[in-house]
Amino acid sequence: MVIEEHGASKLLVRFRVWPRATGMAKFVGAMLIFLAPLAAMNFEAVTAVVLGGATVLAGTRTVWESASSLATTISVFEEGSMEQDVPFTFPDREHAQPLHGRDVGTPIGHQ
Repeated sequence: MVIEEHGASKLLVRFRVWPRATGMAKFVGAMLIFLAPLAAMNFEAVTAVVLGGATVLAGTRTVWESASSLATTISVFEEGSMEQDVPFTFPDREHAQPLHGRDVGTPIGHQ
């Protein structure tokens, strides 16, 4: 995360995000990749095909879940839902300026 100050109380916040697979997904993938050729070398064709298919399914599922979580994270930032003008100091409640239709300090949903 990087924060850049652009003057006039404006900040630009940059995030670097990337997908990651869990340790369990990496372990299962590695074991399936190891066992499928081992079964094929021992002339166990059905076992090799089943393990190879499981490897493809597990890999596809891991990539799908990583991509969908990354897309969700990126869409929040691209929609601009995080963008708002927030003063650096919050005045007391009697002198508060409205912030996007809400009073400063008022919880969302309790307008």
